[in-house]
Amino acid sequence: MIQRSYFVLRTSCFLAAALFVGAAVWLSAQSAPAPRQGSRQAPETIRGFSAAASVDQAARERDLKAMPSAKANEADFDVMTSEPHHTGSPYEIKLADYVSDQFERIGIEATKYEYSVLLPWPKQRRIDIVAPDQVRLEVEEVGEIEQQATKASAEGAKKIDFAGLRSAAAVFAKAGAEVRARGESMLESSAPAQDLAMLNHRLIMAERDLIEPAGLPDRPWYRHVVYAPGLYTGYGVKTIPGVREAVDAGNYARASEQAAIVIRALKRATSTLWP
Repeated sequence: MIQRSYFVLRTSCFLAAALFVGAAVWLSAQSAPAPRQGSRQAPETIRGFSAAASVDQAARERDLKAMPSAKANEADFDVMTSEPHHTGSPYEIKLADYVSDQFERIGIEATKYEYSVLLPWPKQRRIDIVAPDQVRLEVEEVGEIEQQATKASAEGAKKIDFAGLRSAAAVFAKAGAEVRARGESMLESSAPAQDLAMLNHRLIMAERDLIEPAGLPDRPWYRHVVYAPGLYTGYGVKTIPGVREAVDAGNYARASEQAAIVIRALKRATSTLWP
């Protein structure tokens, strides 16, 4: 897939502007002649500028130094973080235009460069071992856990409702994709703020639906059933931790109980996302 990508040298330009202001202030201070005792202070002359040009340059520097503010920085941060802007995305182009406009607003010339690049965005991930045995490697979480459980104990794996997990996960993913499409459509059509707020509220509440009040086995303080730090991995994340760690321990009865909990949580979240 060929995508158009826009890139603005944001960091380097900001750094260059900061260095320019700092250097100008320093030179201005160094070049200012010390006033004589009892005499009127002569107008400051900036090194490299005539007396008349120094007045204009000093005014420009005062204007430039007065522009940065906490409020302006907060506004820039809100714009830059309001939407994902990975390479080739629509918001990346909007953000490049915004950054360019901000540079030009303070008198810094900005140039945008357009690149046509090949970005591999796979729609399906599949790995097959073809020899000596034909094996399909699953990279999605439910399939990975099922493969691990079946390899350890085929009988134990039968106790776990993997079909129900796959079905609940697929319906949840479909609801998420529909909500995302709805959100993108609302943004493009400049939907009313209350409609966007309602959609954001759905997303927040759907995340909370993935919390189990009883918590994870042996760790009730972790209550999210889709991801949590591993029992033995420190802060290393484990997906579907209740089921995965029960399988790791060979406790298939617990894994079955945890699978039922995850299925209920996914169904709750799906209902909230797309009632």
